[in-house]
Amino acid sequence: MTILAPWEGTLEGRAIYSDDDDLAVQVRSVVGEALLGVGPVDLDDTGFQFSNGALFVPPHPTESAWRLRLPHDEFYGRPGAP
Repeated sequence: MTILAPWEGTLEGRAIYSDDDDLAVQVRSVVGEALLGVGPVDLDDTGFQFSNGALFVPPHPTESAWRLRLPHDEFYGRPGAP
């Protein structure tokens, strides 16, 4: 998964943010988990729902897109895109 915009979420009950110092350690908890859904959350956020938590990409007018590649699917978009 590549998210080139600021994001936040919860994994295994802990808050996680894209600028966390120990981000590499924290996001390893997503490896092997089931992706339950990708889509809009609230009014504008894009959400990735995993079996152990969720990541959210709030809209940001100047940030780049996100991309999620899975063995048989690929999802992509831009925060704040209609």
